[in-house]
Amino acid sequence: MSNRIFPFRCLHFLFCLAVILCGLGRDVWAGLYSDGISEAINPGQEQFGDEHISAVIEAHRKQSASQIMNEIIAAVKAHAGTAPQMDDMTLVVVKGTG
Repeated sequence: MSNRIFPFRCLHFLFCLAVILCGLGRDVWAGLYSDGISEAINPGQEQFGDEHISAVIEAHRKQSASQIMNEIIAAVKAHAGTAPQMDDMTLVVVKGTG
């Protein structure tokens, strides 16, 4: 299974989220995150992006769900650098094994 991104934007005009599904053999990952994660900007006004989230999950797929979550947060913070946080950030990562 290749990484699949399912964006669900601005539900009820209050909460924006997306779901990412990743698979490798018997392991399957799911990430649920708000737009505060994917739309985090850096000083050059570039967004972090859904693809970057997918790449972080893929690069750390052998780690636990909590470690993956920490890696995503660290990557967002590194991307943002000195840019202020403009939105809340909500993130859930789940790992399933078959």
